[in-house]
Amino acid sequence: MLRTHYLTDAQQKCRSVRPQLEMAHRKLLVLLASGAFLGCDGSGAPVEDVVSRDSAGVTIVVNADVAELPVREVPESPTFRVGWAPEDPPLESISSGLLLPDGSAAFLDGQGALLYLVDSTGTVERFGRRGEGPGEFARPASVFPLSDATLAVWDGGLNRLSRFTEDGEFLKSDLISEGGLLSVEPRGVVGGHSLGLVPTSISFLAGQTESRWYGGPLVLRDLETLEPDSIGQVNLVLVEMEDGRPIANPFSYFGSGGVFDGGFVWGTNDRPEIRWIGPDGSPDVVAHWTQQRLELDDQVWGQYADIARSQNASAFQPTPDDAFEETLRRQRSAAPAQLPYFRQIHPTRDGVVWVSEYGLSPQYASRFLVISPEGRTSHWVTFPRPIRLLDVSSERVLGIEMDDYEVQSVVMYPIAQ
Repeated sequence: MLRTHYLTDAQQKCRSVRPQLEMAHRKLLVLLASGAFLGCDGSGAPVEDVVSRDSAGVTIVVNADVAELPVREVPESPTFRVGWAPEDPPLESISSGLLLPDGSAAFLDGQGALLYLVDSTGTVERFGRRGEGPGEFARPASVFPLSDATLAVWDGGLNRLSRFTEDGEFLKSDLISEGGLLSVEPRGVVGGHSLGLVPTSISFLAGQTESRWYGGPLVLRDLETLEPDSIGQVNLVLVEMEDGRPIANPFSYFGSGGVFDGGFVWGTNDRPEIRWIGPDGSPDVVAHWTQQRLELDDQVWGQYADIARSQNASAFQPTPDDAFEETLRRQRSAAPAQLPYFRQIHPTRDGVVWVSEYGLSPQYASRFLVISPEGRTSHWVTFPRPIRLLDVSSERVLGIEMDDYEVQSVVMYPIAQ
């Protein structure tokens, strides 16, 4: 039977729609670095100690100011890079990636409909092609390991879960119906035979509900039967409306999370807090921390608007000036007074969580806060260039970097112990 657990307080706020004008966001990153800072409780006073207490079976950890944590730097040069050299295959849209135990890695090109395997030297093999036959893809979205040393690839275009050996040999495919749920995507194995699914997006009709909150499902399916086992509900977006229409917010609050071997991790970036959620849908650990955040003042907004206008003017099909100014006005009315605490949450398979520092680029960051499965903040990790994480282990990081021409490359870096 399906069981529903509401995991977040009704008052929790996380405004989000898909960010607009991504290039303008990237160019404003440097400008934001000089913004004004406020304490997370409004007073500017840091939390002195780390406190752990038990409340109704939930471990709650209150961490001190993360500004005082040590910093570990990733080397300047990656172990390998795929995508920038003239002899490299062209990468169209990397959707997911995975570190393998032998030092190699796998990743998916969603638009290219290909599975890539890369050894530790950067040698690349490609598998699959566009189609509906065995081992073919329509829109491959995520790749993750199964307990029998095989790879699972979720194809959102075909609602199909395909299994491959770690050498790329196709084994079999299974259809997974969404069961009335919107935009679900398998991300990994939660425990035993349970397959974890997380929300990737949400659609709605204006006026459909009196509440501005829209949620998404956390689902477990048995890997043998592929039947739903349990459901949890999390907040995805608090929609700001004007004249019956949602307002695009370029400085959005939203929910983020993923799957680890013991369950799910979830948080919303309007507060410095994340939750480790067990297979029964209830939280096991809640971590809080103290962090300064940037204030969105008129000067920062004006700089953003100028860059946005310049980007629109140089676009292949620019929006007419009147319509574009109306879009900016609506965005400004929806923008929060303070910028979010973080951009994304990325759990490792053993429950360690990497939290990306907030920046206006929707998926790329140069600095990450690392938090243990017990909810303790540990250290910061910095990268030489902005990166979008694909997978993290205790020794390696797999991710995507983008050059000035927005050409993607997949990179693997070692992590200093």
